[in-house]
This record gives sequence, structure tokens and C-alpha cells, in this order.
Amino acid sequence: MKPISQAQPFKIEPTQTAKANNLLPAANRQHKLEQAAEEFEAVLVHQLLQSMQTSLEHGSIFGGSNADRIYGGIGEMELAKTIAKSADFGVKEQLLEYVQKMENHEHELKSK
Repeated sequence: MKPISQAQPFKIEPTQTAKANNLLPAANRQHKLEQAAEEFEAVLVHQLLQSMQTSLEHGSIFGGSNADRIYGGIGEMELAKTIAKSADFGVKEQLLEYVQKMENHEHELKSK
């Protein structure tokens, strides 16, 4: 084993996914960003639904039995996805705007 002073410096390389994302056509990359932002918004809505359901008698809109809780979890996530797609919470747009600003900033730094 080499002493620390003689060890090679540790390099952090981008993952294959990160490299592939930089090579994607702009339209495909934008579509993937929009999907990720939409999924993130659905997760937030799901957390809101779970929080609101704690005030219910059975703790769920799907009932109180074990089966209801198991299938209710799936139903909650699907309901959250539907709500996120149909309602305009603005989270998706804010995330996309933030990513665009960060990419513009990165391009400005590279061009200097």
C-alpha cells in the first residue's frame, strides 16, 4: 500500500448517464427534463395527499384495512400524478426555469 503522499490524485469523472445526457438532442433532453419535473411535482402532491389524509378517521381515503392500505398507496400515487398533470401548481415550470438558468450560467462560464 502506498503512503497517502504518494497516492494518485482522486479524479471525479461524470457518470455514463451524465455524459449521455449532454449528448442527447436538445428536444429529447428537454422532454426528459419535463418528465422529471412532472414526476417531482407528483411526489410533492403525493406528500400533500398523505398529510391531508391523517385527519381522516381511517387515515386514508381508501379505507382502513391492510389491503386498503396496500392498494391505497398505489391509488394515492396515481391520484397525485393525475392531479399534478391537470392542475397548475407551478413547480414544474419553476424547476425547468431554474435548470435553464443554470445551463445558461454554465455556458457563460465555459465561453469565458
